[in-house]
Amino acid sequence: MAHTNGTTKMPDTYGLTRDAKESARLNMQHALWRENLGFLLHPCVAADLPDGARIGDVGTGTGVWLIELAEECGRAKHSYEGFDISSSQFPSQPPQGLAFSVLNVLDPVPQHMVATFDVIHLRLLVLGLPKNTWELACRNLLQLLKPGGWLQWEEADFGSMEILQNEPSASREASVNLIKNLVRHGLERGQGWEEVLMLPSIAGAAGFADVKTDVFGSDRVSSTRHEFSKVCMAALSGIAEMHKKMDGGSGYWASDEAAKLQEAAAQELSSGKIYLRANLSVVYAQRPH
Repeated sequence: MAHTNGTTKMPDTYGLTRDAKESARLNMQHALWRENLGFLLHPCVAADLPDGARIGDVGTGTGVWLIELAEECGRAKHSYEGFDISSSQFPSQPPQGLAFSVLNVLDPVPQHMVATFDVIHLRLLVLGLPKNTWELACRNLLQLLKPGGWLQWEEADFGSMEILQNEPSASREASVNLIKNLVRHGLERGQGWEEVLMLPSIAGAAGFADVKTDVFGSDRVSSTRHEFSKVCMAALSGIAEMHKKMDGGSGYWASDEAAKLQEAAAQELSSGKIYLRANLSVVYAQRPH
């Protein structure tokens, strides 16, 4: 449904819930993501950051990335702004020096925001950006940035997620099939699972220069494996529920078969004998000077 606040024209295609439980999951996901990447701002971006930089976080959700960056860099040193298509997960009392507002990255950029940011950060927009909209998003992000400004866009290749064993003969069939079914149904609905791997070329086609990609394993820090797997399984359950709602409460995801598959996958994970692993990519590039 499109927002009616006068600023968002494109529909809100993000399918997961925005309740307190999902906010807690997002915050945990962020902590695990940060630990495995080892940074908030990519070192190449951080090294080029001017004093008094204007930093934007698009798809900010709970704002946790922005809040932690402000704590790390100093709230007074830069200006920090979080944007999302919905305000429902914004902090109820934002820390001093941080601002949050509604913005849809697929809408035309407001004139007063053109070429005003030094850094634009995004993470995990795969469920919010339908197929064939990613280049439009990149063109709009390019407009937000000053000449020489940086884009840092992080995604995970959940479509190729691996289910790995901690011990011989551990069952993983249900988890493999759950992911396979979710990705297939998502592609049929026009979700941008394939665009994740195409993002560097999409950014280049939109006008970004010197596009580079770093790839980290979600298990780079081995102690995070189990918690990361739990966070991912919760997200997969949310995606299944999203498909169920899209089908009007009927169809495959409302069936006993789908419910049994989800339950079996959850049991495989809770046994501690398997874990989920994904590649975490960081695409970073500049608006040409």
